[in-house]
Amino acid sequence: MMKCATLWFVVLATVPGAALAQAPLSARLSYGSYAAGLHVAEVDAKVGLGQNDYQITVSYHTTGLTSVFVNGRQDDVVTGSWNGSVPRPARFVGIGRWRGEDRIARIEYDRGAPVVRELKPSNDEEREPVPLALQQNTIDGVSALAQLLRTVDRTGRCDGAIRTYDGRRAVEIKAVTAGFEMLEPTSRSVYAGKALAATLPVASLRASRLTRTARRRPGR
Repeated sequence: MMKCATLWFVVLATVPGAALAQAPLSARLSYGSYAAGLHVAEVDAKVGLGQNDYQITVSYHTTGLTSVFVNGRQDDVVTGSWNGSVPRPARFVGIGRWRGEDRIARIEYDRGAPVVRELKPSNDEEREPVPLALQQNTIDGVSALAQLLRTVDRTGRCDGAIRTYDGRRAVEIKAVTAGFEMLEPTSRSVYAGKALAATLPVASLRASRLTRTARRRPGR
């Protein structure tokens, strides 16, 4: 989730305010992610935000020394429509491979309720199931960050609480505007100047990992 958050605030920093005010917004972005001076990931995004609908693709993979310890890649695609500033996802697909294991999530939405069509590995191998009550009125993580982008477009701020569910975990993101910062010129970025800053604390609503004992099947 935090990876997506990092990506979207790069979007906010690199797309001029005048462009955000236009509809539809269509952009393709590529950037490298750095931590402690090390190149840790490559990210590509295709963003299509229309007046009535949206489609977003986000792809990222670890690189450099990081890939030695955490080798993986992820491709997420979501399509949906807008109800004012609130996204209504229709279909989310996430396909990745992390630490040598394939991970797939396919979620469709029926009148706002997420319906998991495919989940690999199955949830009972990793976590306790999320109660249906906590799944209601949730959206996927990419749609949540699209909502923040639309909020910035309409209000000039990044405030709000959004609940997400990815087939395994339910979390709540509370975005709080932290003002503006000046990004210094660097060879690692094509953008420098004034950028909106925000904090994105993420609270787990239900994400308990199963213990080894709990993962064992009865009779084993």
